[in-house]
Amino acid sequence: MTSFRDYVTGRRGRAVAGGILVADGIVGIDGQVGRKRAGILSSLVVLVVGLVFVGVGVYVHHQHQPYANGMSTTGTVTGVQTSRNDHGQPAYAPIIAFTAASGRRVTVTEPNTSSVRPTVGGSVQLSYRKGDPQSARVIPAHDWVAFAVTGIGGLTALIGAITFVIRLKTLLAGLRLLIGSRGQHGGR
Repeated sequence: MTSFRDYVTGRRGRAVAGGILVADGIVGIDGQVGRKRAGILSSLVVLVVGLVFVGVGVYVHHQHQPYANGMSTTGTVTGVQTSRNDHGQPAYAPIIAFTAASGRRVTVTEPNTSSVRPTVGGSVQLSYRKGDPQSARVIPAHDWVAFAVTGIGGLTALIGAITFVIRLKTLLAGLRLLIGSRGQHGGR
């Protein structure tokens, strides 16, 4: 007669444990009350979302850099264009005037809006392509938004990668138990 201990530690016990570990590795299994553990698929989604945020942060930071081989100058905020965002809140874009290298006076409107109204008369750093002063873009003194998005994305990607490795180890351990239990005979 097979004892309970032999049943749990034998082939059937390893098969059950292996199956549970495989399921936990793939989709995650509820742990403590109200807590859901991510499976390998969820961790891949978290990893991809984090990498997308890193990409967006790098792109935004690149857009806030001077043009390669471009011209740099200081502009003056001469007005403010007001619009409404998707939530009906006011959004402001500075209207900036500057003198191009050719001596021509140029006025551009910043394409990005903000909830903070710009100060008319304030100075901003600009960069534009040679021969195309209408391409001017504002070069912020601090690029906190891009750094924050990149940092949050990097942290999210790291969490996704670590969770992926843990779930992969769980999945492989479950497969080893399942495969090992099939190769044994005699109930143990």
